[in-house]
Parts: sequence; structure tokens; C-alpha cells
Amino acid sequence: MATLGVSDQFDKYFGTWRIVECVSLAGTVDTTGIEGSEFHLDDSGDVSWKLVDETDSAPFFSSDSYEFTAGRHGSVLLKFFGTFREHVIEFKAEISDDLMLLTCERCCMLQCQKISEEDPEVLEQYTYTEALDQGYFHDVAIKADTGKIFKVHSVILSMTAPGLAWTSTPPPLSGLKEDILETVLHYLYTECLPKGLSEETARDCIKVVGKLPGLENFTQICQSFLKNTALKQQIVSLIADMHACADRIVDLFKCRQRGNTMVPDDVLSHNPAKLCYVMKQALREGAIAFSKYMILCDLFARRSGELPREERHDIIKYTKTRFHIFIKQLHEFFDAFKTQLSYKEPEQDDGNSNIFLPELEVSLSMLTKFVEDFKSALDTAISKNISDKEKAEKTEKHKKDVKDVLGKTLKHVGMAANIKAVCVLKGDGAVTGTVAFSQQNGDSAVTVTGELTGLAPGEHGFHVHEFGDNTNGCTSAGSHFNPFGKTHGAPGDEERHVGDLGNVLANADGKAEIKITDAKLSLTGPQSIIGRTVVVHADIDDLGKGGHELSKTTGNAGGRLACGVIGISKV
Repeated sequence: MATLGVSDQFDKYFGTWRIVECVSLAGTVDTTGIEGSEFHLDDSGDVSWKLVDETDSAPFFSSDSYEFTAGRHGSVLLKFFGTFREHVIEFKAEISDDLMLLTCERCCMLQCQKISEEDPEVLEQYTYTEALDQGYFHDVAIKADTGKIFKVHSVILSMTAPGLAWTSTPPPLSGLKEDILETVLHYLYTECLPKGLSEETARDCIKVVGKLPGLENFTQICQSFLKNTALKQQIVSLIADMHACADRIVDLFKCRQRGNTMVPDDVLSHNPAKLCYVMKQALREGAIAFSKYMILCDLFARRSGELPREERHDIIKYTKTRFHIFIKQLHEFFDAFKTQLSYKEPEQDDGNSNIFLPELEVSLSMLTKFVEDFKSALDTAISKNISDKEKAEKTEKHKKDVKDVLGKTLKHVGMAANIKAVCVLKGDGAVTGTVAFSQQNGDSAVTVTGELTGLAPGEHGFHVHEFGDNTNGCTSAGSHFNPFGKTHGAPGDEERHVGDLGNVLANADGKAEIKITDAKLSLTGPQSIIGRTVVVHADIDDLGKGGHELSKTTGNAGGRLACGVIGISKV
């Protein structure tokens, strides 16, 4: 595996890229709303996004980091890692000069163009900050409690807070503390908070102007700022606590006192009781550090989605800067431990054993009890989580899990827009036919239409099989497509294979008209039937209710008369 920072072959991928075109699975180019969105690939493995205003927020665009890996046949794979569990999106990356093509298998292709730092479109959006700072052409003057006068413009203020009478005398906000007034005016001109805002000022702003008409959004931004700042401080504090635990562990094993001899006075191996105490304290500090680490992971996993993309990016960068400090502390610990071992003499083994063996027995008993309690707590948590999920599915069906949201995202960028597929069936005999598949989007049912000829009059089993391999005739297509491990059933049954399409009816001339609408089938996503095989069978499918030994697996539908691989067709 090739990763960032290891090889120079990925240097050409670093930089800022703009999505200029999205090509759907069906080969069509549609305006999806993501055109113009930009992402920056940092050489440290971080990715940041800048979306156009029309783009909806989605997990894909919340990715914080990425990785390049080597694919098959010398290809390069670009993986985006998001803030949600199991949220990893993989693209095949192909680059030529300043163009990059990202292909997501069975989904879409994104054509991206590299942006130079001098590109004027990369510059920050225009704001009225300079008008506030310079005060030219002002028509309102607001005086702070310190006597400082802010020259402002009623037209601009009215656009953000039209509920306040800015032309009145004295104007609104007059007499406020200078830092509060400066913060509020900065928001009214830019609709964001100023850089370097203190928590105290944010709290004062909420207290003083929180109930004024037109400043409700300002209050919410200040509250989010305080909440996010507290979260960042908590993360920094947890990391600092882990550093402190590591320092205390190193300090426990260091030799400091030196007498007249070359052997330090505080060598632990010469004092078994002290050595036992130090080991206990070191384990205690290690357990505390581990608990802090678990809290940190849980905190970031649960609440990192609340942070803006830039702040989340800053936290990741800060965490990476602390990694080398942990490595340094680890080296110091090993050096101190090695020094302690170098002074141990063979005759001290018996004394150390007499101290440690009883403690070891107690420690193992405690560890066993801890593992049992941990397992019990974990089982309880898993059971409760499953129960909560089942209740949530019954009461709030509109709430989707991460995979559903991801599917929505992929559909949003044009990957599931009116997809069509076709299959031409042939066999060793006279049976032939053509079957067409159509799906409007990733959530809609699949429509199956077509005609088969050369069949014996009557019903014939009709299924989608798991493999698109016809090298050994229809036999190599494998079993029914069954990704969820269900038993065979009718198309309308809840318990059925995804590939169970029931029977087709051939008339006296051997023709069978096909018109099926099936909600289990899909032409997109991991359960897509594109690339799999359609098979028509010699006998009737008993739909899993015939009582035969094959009823629950194949429907006892008999031999395979004809088959064909499903492929994408032109829309």
C-alpha cells in the first residue's frame, strides 16, 4: 500500500481541485448542483471542502482526511474518510496535466480541474468589511461606551437586521461596550463572527443583544461558537492529560539520586517493595491515560460533526502535531526502563519474585473480573442499541442510517438518474429474448420489460443470478442473487432472494411478455444487479412453497434454458 508522505509519485495530486462535470452511471452529463465545488488535498493527508451555495450538506462533503493506495494494474485509488462510522468512499484517480478524473465504481465520474493559487476565483468572497473599517459614505454614527464612534451605513445594516430603526436618533446599539458593538457590527457587515473573538465577549453579546429583532441568527452563531470552543478546549485538555500521565510514568522509572558509587541510590531492582509500588503506579497512570484516550475518541466521534469543516480540520492538525511528542515520551520511558534493568543482578530475582508473585495473582484476578464486567456491559450496550434502533425504525421511518444518507448523496450527484440496462438471453436451444431494466433513481423500484421466445407453453422460473459469468454456459452464473442470506420466495414475499422474480408465462406460440415492477432490485449501489445474469428456467418456480427439497433454494424450477449478462444501456 502506498500512502501519503511516503512517495513523491502522489505530489501531482496535491493542491486545490474544482469539480467541473459529473457523469452519471448511465453516461449522461447532468447539472447536479455540485459543479464549482472545490476540495484541497493537503500533503499531510487532510482534505478540506468549499461548496457552492446550492449544494446540500452531505456526509461525502464532510470528509476530513484521505489516502492514496495502489490499485490493480498500476491504478491509483483515492479514499475519502468521513466523520461517520463506516463512511469511506473510494475513487479511481486518473490525472493528466491539470485535469483529474475520479471514478466511483457503479456510481459516477467526477471531472476535476486543478486551480492555481493565483486563480482569482480562489480569492475570498467579497464582503463589506472595508466599508465598515473605512467608514466612507456613512450615514449613521453609533457611539460606544468608550466614546469611540463607528461610522456605518443604514442600507447595509437594514439588509441584515431590517427590524431595527437604524436612522432613528440615537441609533440602535448606541452606548454598548466597545468590544460588543464591534462584534455585532462585524456580523451585520459580514454575517460571521470576527477572528480572535473571546468567549467572554460572545457571552456578553448574547446577554445584551440576544433579544433584539433581526439578531436571532447572530445569537445562534455566538452560541455555536461557545459550544464549539468548549469542545475544542475539552479535546485539548484530554490530550494534555494523556501527556501528563506519560510524563508521570517516565518520572517513576527515572534514576536521579547518585551516591558515591556508580550505582544510583534509587535503582528499583535493589528495592523490590518500591519496584512493586512503582509498577502499580505506572499501570494506574497508564489506565488513566487509556481512559482519557477512549473519552477523546468517543467525544470526537459523537460531536465532531457539530464543528465547522475548518475547525474540525484544525483539531486534526493539532492532534497530529502531538503525535511526535508521544513518541518522544515513549522513547524516554524505554530508556529509563532499560537503565533500571541494567542495574539488576541475578541474586535479586528471588526477592523480586517473592514480592511480585502474590501481587500478580491478585492482579490477574482483578483483570479477569474487569474483562467479565466489561463484556457484560458491552453486551448490555449492544442489546440496548439494537433495541433502540428497532424502536426508531418503527416510530421514525424517515430517519436513515449512514449508508442510506450516503446513498442519497451519491444519488444527488447524478449517479442514479434514470439508469437503464439491458440483457440479451441465449441458450443451447431455441429460447432467446431481450429484457430491459429501468430505474428512475436510487430509491425507486426497477421496471423489467421484454419478450422471450422459443419456450414451451406455460410458466417458467425467471431469476437474477449472482455472477455475470457465462463461460460455462448458464451454469457458471451461480445461484440466485441473494446478498442478504434469505430463503427462496415469491416476488411479493418479505422473505425472498433479491433475484427472485417469480415466473413468466409463455403462450401457445412459446412467447412470454415480461412486465415486472420490483422494489427489491436496484441498478445502483452495492446491491446493483448490473453485471449479473438473468436466467429463464425449464419448469415452473414453486415460489418456495412446493415442499420439494429444492423449494427453499431454487424453487425447483428445473434446468437453465437461456441466460444473459445485464449491461448498462444508453438512456
